[in-house]
Amino acid sequence: MIAYAYRNNLEIKAIFKEIASGINENRKQLLTMLDAIRAGEVQFVIIEYKDRLARFGYNYLHKYIKDYGVDVIIVHQNDNDDVQKELVED
Repeated sequence: MIAYAYRNNLEIKAIFKEIASGINENRKQLLTMLDAIRAGEVQFVIIEYKDRLARFGYNYLHKYIKDYGVDVIIVHQNDNDDVQKELVED
């Protein structure tokens, strides 16, 4: 994602990273990012894959983020078969 930002001349001001499942509802960095979005401190969110933001409820998070005028950039699109496999593994 850093390479993507660099290639596209996007300035990174913060990185919100945690090692947690996309189905985990207790994600402190996600909540910190949402607070920064609400405070107007974020112009865009870059995620490697859609399901890295959330396995379930992605569309709700996407709408919340967009409602604050923030763009969501997804670097790679998952193959549907890969998503199903990862869900089973989680």
